[in-house]
Amino acid sequence: MLSHARPSVLLTATTANLFLYLAYNAVHSPLQGKKEDMQRFTQIEDIHRRIFTAMLSSLDQSNGKILKQVQQLGLEQKTLIIFLSDNGSPTRELTSSNLPLRGERGSMYEGGLRVPFLMRWTGTRASKQTINAPVSSLDIFSTCATLAGAPSLIIWMAVISFRSC
Repeated sequence: MLSHARPSVLLTATTANLFLYLAYNAVHSPLQGKKEDMQRFTQIEDIHRRIFTAMLSSLDQSNGKILKQVQQLGLEQKTLIIFLSDNGSPTRELTSSNLPLRGERGSMYEGGLRVPFLMRWTGTRASKQTINAPVSSLDIFSTCATLAGAPSLIIWMAVISFRSC
């Protein structure tokens, strides 16, 4: 797992600019929980929910390791961390729930469109803010390009090029 190899990658960020994109497969199929995580959730009777919970716990642990490494290297104030998920849960297949939202993955209801989207950049914004305006993963490119100092014209040209592919 890439989370375990991260210290050497993050160490380069102390002397150079670094962009790290990490896309986990969890919590998608195939549904496979690690044995130790499955044992932590034996109180969950539904096996699909138990596996899903174990996978989500493993994802949380991996993200925690990354955040800890960023902190230990003193990079918190130099690091923008973005966490987001894809579409809502496929409720029919996994006994999952998007409540209180209506709909599921593939639908145009909020249960299919709303996803976790978190950003953290220590020392630049007040913590624990909730932004109620709609946001999209498409906003990540222009946000990061602007923060990196790219001229606006280059950002728009890149977005136009990307959209015309």
